[in-house]
Amino acid sequence: MQVIAPAKINLSLRIHGRRSDGFHEIETFIAPISLCDEIKIARRHGKQQIAFRCDDPLVPK
Repeated sequence: MQVIAPAKINLSLRIHGRRSDGFHEIETFIAPISLCDEIKIARRHGKQQIAFRCDDPLVPK
């Protein structure tokens, strides 16, 4: 499976009180931008592990 994860910029972000599930209520105003991540997910037969690979040299290994 391959999906595109589009990027966005938070132009405004207000964090309100914490909800009963531990998350916070937020109020945000976002703007989409033309950047994105390309995510590929594949099952490897005989493997029970998750592997991560990134071709960006700025991402730590």
